[in-house]
Amino acid sequence: MSKTQAGDAPGGAVRCRAKTLFRALINPILDHLNSSVPEPDELEQDIEKLSAWRITLDKRLKETAKARV
Repeated sequence: MSKTQAGDAPGGAVRCRAKTLFRALINPILDHLNSSVPEPDELEQDIEKLSAWRITLDKRLKETAKARV
């Protein structure tokens, strides 16, 4: 299609092509974001692991502080 032919296109057709292009670009990104959201059970397990790690770290820090005194 030449620039002249593209310029003759009705305004609605241009807007339609722009929306189609936008959807083609953005939908894969949205699909990835939606698929990467963890399930509630998985999220809860991750939180529990992080909490256990934090408790272990706190104990190590206290033991290190006592050893320095």
